[in-house]
Amino acid sequence: MVARVRDGEGKPKTLHVTYLREDGHKADVGVTRKVLSKVGNSPAIRLFDIELGVLHVAEGIETTLGAKRHCDRNKAPGGFWSLMNAGSMMQFQPPPE
Repeated sequence: MVARVRDGEGKPKTLHVTYLREDGHKADVGVTRKVLSKVGNSPAIRLFDIELGVLHVAEGIETTLGAKRHCDRNKAPGGFWSLMNAGSMMQFQPPPE
């Protein structure tokens, strides 16, 4: 799985790679995830655009997608961004919108 990482200004910075098996589980390799270069300030994987001024953030891609699924079932609007790790979550600055 490959995802684009953007900085706090929305500029593309690098790629986040997760190695998966065909069944969707993490691959049986030494390192299953990696970021290909520096991520910049307030990095995020913007999976779904901000909607109605609402933004949901979570740590990993899988958790973010789970939150999206839950909100969709409950008809709750919002964008969904993965912040990739706990350190990024602590430093995250939401966009000024």
